Amino acid sequence: MLLDISDNENYTWTYDFDPSPPSESLKIVQQSDKSSNNTPTIISIIIGSLLGCSLISFSLYKLNKNNHKHLQQNTMAIDHF
Repeated sequence: MLLDISDNENYTWTYDFDPSPPSESLKIVQQSDKSSNNTPTIISIIIGSLLGCSLISFSLYKLNKNNHKHLQQNTMAIDHF
C-alpha cells in the first residue's frame, strides 16, 4: 500500500505505482543545478572536516593523557601503603 501525495490537498492510499519520468521543466532545473559552481561548498566541507577531526584528535589526546596521569597517581598511592 502506497500513499499518493500527488495532490497536496488530498492524500490517498493506493496500490498502484506509476513511475512517470519528471516533467520537462524539472529536467531543466536539475541540469542548471548540476552546472552551478560548487567549489566554495566543497572547500567549506573539507575545512570543516579537517577542523572537526583535529578537535576530536586533540580531545582524545588530552583525555588519554589525563587518564594516564590519574592511573599513575593511583598506582603511587597504592604503593605507599
